[in-house]
Amino acid sequence: MTLLREVMDHPLDPGYAEAAAEKAHGTRRRTWSGRAVTAVIALALGIAIVMAVAALRAPEPKEAKALDNLRTQAQQRQNQAKALASENATLAAEVGGLVGRGQSAQGSGADALALAAGTTAVQGPGLVITITQSQQAGGTSADLVQADDLEVVANGLWQAGAEAVGINGVRLTATSAISEAGQSIQVDLQPVVSPFRISAIGDAEAMETGLARTDGGTRLAVLRNDVGASVDEATSSRIDLPGSGAAAALYYASAPPTATATPTAPASGTAKPKHKTKSKATATPTRNAASATPSRTAAELGRTGAGGGKETTP
Repeated sequence: MTLLREVMDHPLDPGYAEAAAEKAHGTRRRTWSGRAVTAVIALALGIAIVMAVAALRAPEPKEAKALDNLRTQAQQRQNQAKALASENATLAAEVGGLVGRGQSAQGSGADALALAAGTTAVQGPGLVITITQSQQAGGTSADLVQADDLEVVANGLWQAGAEAVGINGVRLTATSAISEAGQSIQVDLQPVVSPFRISAIGDAEAMETGLARTDGGTRLAVLRNDVGASVDEATSSRIDLPGSGAAAALYYASAPPTATATPTAPASGTAKPKHKTKSKATATPTRNAASATPSRTAAELGRTGAGGGKETTP
């Protein structure tokens, strides 16, 4: 009870009461020693905090060394990456140059092959031979311009140095066929009619001179003098010939493998085979002999005998 009464009667400590009374009357004194102690404590706390922060942020020696190694390696990798990028650019330039030269060489080779095969369109100066059927030609083949005539003239132009040849706008290649269907003439299954315009790209003067020395020149003279056809030769500064399209697929035959037969001895009592008599070789009839065309003059026979085939050979 005494303790409770003391707490109820005197809730504050006497020291607090004295301090409050001194503060109220302005009689509280602050000594320099107290202030100095406060400053020293504050300074010590500040220094301790700074040292603690520095110690926490400062890496350990092993970690610092590892960090330096990482920085060094990163710099080395960057330098290597720059060197590889420079080398890659140099190699890419070299590859581009090689590819360009390869494509140029391949393109030039392909162009030359396409020109020789006749699959691409060409243009250039050359010689144009126009053969016009005679208006007074009869119904017999002797009075008409035949496929063989065009073939011989075209082959003569090839022999004279022509680089490309066409008949009425149809390009001739190594596999082109000049054939007859009744009284009509077809070039690669495309019908052509009079006037027959045979165009050849190349040196016109050289082809004109060389054609006169071939069977083609002789055939032109026969057509002009004996058949009565009109033959006109003219040079042109520009001749346009189309391509023949896709190259034709070529097929060839091959001999089957021969099987070696094992000889067997004849059975006893079997009669020996008699010697066979050699049969005389029968001469193969020539194209002119097998033809059912009525007999023609010597000049006309020269027309039919000089062709030989139905394919032009550049």
